[in-house]
Amino acid sequence: MAGYFCELTDTLSPSAETSAEFLRLLLNTLHKLEEGKIENSLLKSVFELRALSIGGFMPDLVGCTECGEFEKSPLYFLPLEGILICGSCFRDSPYDDAGVIRNTLTPPVTAAMRHIVYSDLEKLFSFRLTGDSLKKLSRITENYALLHTEKKFKSLDIYLRLAAGVKPG
Repeated sequence: MAGYFCELTDTLSPSAETSAEFLRLLLNTLHKLEEGKIENSLLKSVFELRALSIGGFMPDLVGCTECGEFEKSPLYFLPLEGILICGSCFRDSPYDDAGVIRNTLTPPVTAAMRHIVYSDLEKLFSFRLTGDSLKKLSRITENYALLHTEKKFKSLDIYLRLAAGVKPG
């Protein structure tokens, strides 16, 4: 997991303006990893989404990109565009296409993503998700990272195999 955090940081190539913020995020995440009090999949999701946000891929999670609704249901996250769109607006939008990648968000996942992107670093790890919500967040942030970096990460593959109980080799 620590290797993946470093590999993702290296891929996002922090600029001089963002290097201090990347370093703080990396060190705080590694500290939380060492403590072992937060599930690895939650740490992974937080790091992925926040690192991508710092690295220039911050999604707009304030509300529906078309009507501005904050909590309308259903709410979709379009990872390629990095936007939210509600179900009503989606049906009448150019995004209503079978080829458009979209994730249906639940209120807990939406709240978690907003917290990760918009909270102060000091409060970044001050929430919890469990069960299906954590699995969904993990899939969304991982896919968002892979989509925007256009890279496969060996360290992520190893982590995912270990987390699934598959022995490396």
